[in-house]
Parts: sequence; structure tokens; C-alpha cells
Amino acid sequence: LLGFAAFGIHDWAPSAARGLVTLGVILFIAEYLCRGLSLAWKLLIVSLALTWRILGVTVVEGRPDIILGLFLAGGIVLVTESNWLKSSWQKQVIAGAFFGAALVCKPSMSPISLLLLVTTLCVASFVDVWRDRNTRKNLFYVNSYCLGTTLAVMAPYYLVHGRTAIRYFTDVIFGEGSEVWLVNLSLTGHAVFYLTGVGGEWLIGYHWLGIWVLFALISLLIFWRNHHANLWQSARQEFPLPLGIMMVVTWFILSVPKTKGVYFGAALAGLFLFTAIQMLVFFIHRYQELAQTKYHFIVK
Repeated sequence: LLGFAAFGIHDWAPSAARGLVTLGVILFIAEYLCRGLSLAWKLLIVSLALTWRILGVTVVEGRPDIILGLFLAGGIVLVTESNWLKSSWQKQVIAGAFFGAALVCKPSMSPISLLLLVTTLCVASFVDVWRDRNTRKNLFYVNSYCLGTTLAVMAPYYLVHGRTAIRYFTDVIFGEGSEVWLVNLSLTGHAVFYLTGVGGEWLIGYHWLGIWVLFALISLLIFWRNHHANLWQSARQEFPLPLGIMMVVTWFILSVPKTKGVYFGAALAGLFLFTAIQMLVFFIHRYQELAQTKYHFIVK
């Protein structure tokens, strides 16, 4: 609808709108996830990110599921990557706008989107208070900024069509003909559907999943090497626990229902993309720090 509104009634208008979403993802990667890096590094990482399946599917498929997943993944990353209760109000508002855009993007998935929103805020807030009890005083207004922005973005649509969206969701899940969307798999089949199953193969790809696992192992090794003397305390204060928890929670929430489709796991695929980029940026920063230290040693 936004594509037709902006460009007119043309066959290419929806594709142009999806192109704007892809451009937004590129800016999010380059200007936020890659902050602190040179332009050359940003161009390299953006080029690498564009080869991920989920962004390719965004271009090829005219489905809102993929855009919904990218918005949800972006919101989850913004909330959980660092100290949420000590974040700036701008970050809180932008995270809320991401979640609000996700809720408007595909209203029929609003219950899942709302569940992920509430869970994300709860996990991030709980871990922050666990780390520093003084952050409890920020609990209300930080989450209020985020939720208020979400409500402001989603309200115009849901005030008019909210009942229709909920009715559609309940019909698909519980109504007549809902068995069309049911997938009869074993417990293991449901668990891996969005990882190594059909959904994961379509939205992530085995090779990228393998690279993500490799990045994760290297990151854990670097963290252990730097903090092994006081590993527990360092993990509690510095390790991105909320983001790791939300990746597991997102996988769980999407995998448990028997109602499945290859596109429904886009939020999890988006999290794999964004966290892979975060780990790659971490490696580059570590490389630059080591190179700088070696340079100073040689000069001395």
C-alpha cells in the first residue's frame, strides 16, 4: 500500500517499496551495526550481508513476512545488544518504531509480534536489573518510551482494522481449514524447521548457518581468553546475555506451533544475519586493536 501511495498504481510500485526496505536494512547495517569502522570495511560488510538469503528473498518475494522478520530482528537487537535500561531515549524510540512497523507490516502475525516485543523488554530489563539494581529506577520510563512509540506507530491501523486482524489470526490457527497450515513433524523436525529444515534452508542457508556457528565459537574463545581469570563475573557484566536469550526464545516461540510456513521464521533468520554482522565487526575491531598495539610496540 505504501508503494502504491508513493509511486502510483504501477506494477513495479511494490517492488520499489521493498527496495526502500532493503535500503533501510543497508543503512542499519552500515551506520549502526558497523559504527566505528572505515567506509571500506562498511562497504565490504554490506556487500557480504547482501548475499544472505533473507535479503535476497526480500527482493524476490512480495511477501510482508520477510519485512516483518527484519523489523522484529532489528528491534530485538536494539533492545538486547547492550544495557537497555541505561540506553538513550533515541534508541528506545527507534526500537519502538521497529516493533510498531512490524505490527503494521503484517497484522495477522500481531500476536506473535506482541509476544516477542513483551518478552524482549522483559528479558533485557531483567538482566539489566540483575546486573545493577540501581537501574530499577529506569525500568518504567525506558520501557514506556519504547512501548509508547510502538503504540503510536500501530494505533492508526489497529483502531480501524484491529478486530479484522485478530479474527484472521484466530481463523488461521483455530478456524475451519486451519489444518492446511499444520505441518506434521517429529519433535526434532519442529525444532530444526527454521534452522536446518525447510524454513532454515530457504531463509538462512546451510553455509551461512555454518559460518554463524564458526563466528560464535571464535567469539566465545576470544571472550574466554580475555576473561578466563574471572569468567563468571565478566560473563554476567559484559557478555550479551539478553541477545543470546532472545535468539533462543525467538526460535522457541516460532518452532513450538504446528502451524508453520517457510516464511514464518524470518525474525529468527534476521537475528542470525544481524548477529553474524555484529560478530564480524567485533573481529575487525579486535584485529585493529592488535595491529595498533603491535605497531606501538615496534615503534618503541
